[in-house]
Amino acid sequence: MNAAKNFYLCVTAAGVVVFLFYCLRINFFPTGMSLSDAIFFLLVIFSFSLLMGFAFTGWYSVSCILVWVFLKVSLFICRITKRTKSKFYRNAKGSYRTARKMSLFEPMFALIIVSILIGVFVAKLVLDGKLQIIPVISSFLLVAVGILLIANVNFEKLLTREKKRKMTVAFVGFMVFIFLLFSGMGEILNDSAMRVIGVKKNDATFLLKDNDLEMARHLTGNSGQSFFYGDVLFTGVGDTSLLVINDKRLIVKNVNLTISF
Repeated sequence: MNAAKNFYLCVTAAGVVVFLFYCLRINFFPTGMSLSDAIFFLLVIFSFSLLMGFAFTGWYSVSCILVWVFLKVSLFICRITKRTKSKFYRNAKGSYRTARKMSLFEPMFALIIVSILIGVFVAKLVLDGKLQIIPVISSFLLVAVGILLIANVNFEKLLTREKKRKMTVAFVGFMVFIFLLFSGMGEILNDSAMRVIGVKKNDATFLLKDNDLEMARHLTGNSGQSFFYGDVLFTGVGDTSLLVINDKRLIVKNVNLTISF
């Protein structure tokens, strides 16, 4: 019972963190919310975790292929240069065998398919200007380094099983950190998660009233306008929403707002 309660609290806390990260990014904190809105925070972390799981699987697949190519090429070069007695060759060979035992490269066909899919996805984001090519490539390489270190640590015979487990967990944490903060995918996943649960909406139509209507008309310069068009950065929870009208941000009361999207 305590384990279930602790899991619930941890998941809710993670949802709060993801939500606060989004609020900091848009520079807006809705009024009328409290930590008692547990269902909302659970939806936040569920949608974010689901999207991150799909995206990180792609990053992992590409990085695994990079590690496989690196080890294969390294072993081949050592063999043709007759350096099979070097420490580097022994470490590379041991890391490759350990990786095979840990099934890091299996099934290779699935890794290739996922890598192609994530490649197309990332290429589209780069072309749309949502990702930068240098951070993306660097993150792939750094995640590959993490995978290589995991294989190398588990190959090392001088380390205890508990030590290997702790170091493996640390390297996995490093890989997730690099993926979220270094590649640029963290913000994209954050926005997508909020869009999935209905907090963020693009290309929406607004109907406002009272003082919020007057302010919106002031932003557009049209005193007779009734309907407004733009993006919703935050809505659905709390007492206020954040809209973008005519490239200006407008905080409105939810009771004065009707959205069509």
